[in-house]
Amino acid sequence: MPVRILDILVALCLIALGVHIVWMSIGYGYIVRNVPGPGFFPFWVGLGIVLLSVLNLWKALRLERGERRDREGWAALRVVGIVLAMSLAILALPWLGMILATGLLIPVVGIIINGGVDRAFALRIVPAAVLMPIACYYVFGRFLNVPLITGVFGI
Repeated sequence: MPVRILDILVALCLIALGVHIVWMSIGYGYIVRNVPGPGFFPFWVGLGIVLLSVLNLWKALRLERGERRDREGWAALRVVGIVLAMSLAILALPWLGMILATGLLIPVVGIIINGGVDRAFALRIVPAAVLMPIACYYVFGRFLNVPLITGVFGI
């Protein structure tokens, strides 16, 4: 099956999923007692899925039938690599904890997307891998009081 057809089918499925998430989130309550309720975050995630999937669908429909994309095989392998890396990070959460798993996932996904490591890339990805989990810890764990998964190291 051509990649263009797969793009269209995946975009349509993701649009349906996003609409479903938005619809279900409304039932949870968008605002509860003047603060964001349990449906607030799913609403915006679902809306983002819908909007980005519509964009992907539009791009796939604009692609001419005979036109080929550069390196589409490598793009598919990168997607598989990212899905595997994220799956492993999720499976490792009970042992590593949210902060450490996220800190390790960021450079792995970056390397997969970049296609390798060079000095300039390392100078960008290492600070992101250190600072992003710390920022998430303070925003979610401290400021919003969201309980984060801690691993065997207590972080």
